Amino acid sequence: MVLQEDQPKRIWVHDINKKRNEFGEFHTIFHDLTEDDKKFFIYFCMSYAKFCELLLAIEPRIEKKNTNFREAITPRERLAVTLRVGFDLANHDGDETWRIANGLGFLDGVAWTLAWNVFLGQGDTFRVIALTYRMGETTVRRIVYETCEVIWEVLSPIVMPPPTKEIWGHISSRIWDKWQYPNALGAMDGKNVVFEKPGGSGSTFFNYKKEFSIVLLALVDADYKFIVVDVGAHGRTSDGAVFFRSRLGKMLTEGTLDIPVPKSLPNEPEIVLPHVIVADEAFPLQENIMRPYPGPQVVNNEPNKIYNYRHSRFRRVSENAFGILSKKFRIYQ
Repeated sequence: MVLQEDQPKRIWVHDINKKRNEFGEFHTIFHDLTEDDKKFFIYFCMSYAKFCELLLAIEPRIEKKNTNFREAITPRERLAVTLRVGFDLANHDGDETWRIANGLGFLDGVAWTLAWNVFLGQGDTFRVIALTYRMGETTVRRIVYETCEVIWEVLSPIVMPPPTKEIWGHISSRIWDKWQYPNALGAMDGKNVVFEKPGGSGSTFFNYKKEFSIVLLALVDADYKFIVVDVGAHGRTSDGAVFFRSRLGKMLTEGTLDIPVPKSLPNEPEIVLPHVIVADEAFPLQENIMRPYPGPQVVNNEPNKIYNYRHSRFRRVSENAFGILSKKFRIYQ
């Protein structure tokens, strides 16, 4: 008879986590935070009123049932965990980051960006949250992934709907009113989001700044709001190439972006021009993409100088939008 060695007993719930309802961070601090708007905002990067509004929208989708073995984590605590977790790309494991970006269907493209941009502002890691909230690390990961998916499904039609001719028209009018650039659909730019090199990726993500990154491409309106975003392209890829491979670029090329028909200029009714995306020199000049005049064409040419001034004045809105984003959400710094 072969004697089998005793297998280590697997812990179903760690003793520390059994005291979650007594000593977990949510149960010890959340109620007190709700009575102080300033501290609540510092902790969650949103007001308590907005927290409740968001919870009301997603609660039915993230609620779990109690079982005979354990009490389910409430939707309120699930949302709190999600809001406290941010993926610090500068210090986070590259393989994990890339898996999140590409391996999960619900966190692709705009969804992934929305989850990071709008909600995950604090930047604590899964491990830290697991310890302070007295949950398993796997549980924290699952909560964050599931909650982000629901947030995206519920809010994306509201906060970032696919632009229609009517929406494009409003965007263009606002750009003219604020920045005096006619027939513009938005300012476009790309930003390298730095993270640790994923294993086995070679130089795929190695950019011109000698960093490993993925590219966030964005189209921004007159008020620094993101209209369309595309995220996940390799850091070594140029902004122009990222654009043409993006859904936005493909739709613009195929004529399916639903942009308005050419329109006369505000002060020159006899001149009819197409609507354009305003970009920098990294993007090619096309019917619906405008870039500044190159240096030689500006020398001793006052009209071109004036155009470049107007062009740069509005185009910098996209750079400033990234600056605002980076200041509020540290994963982009």
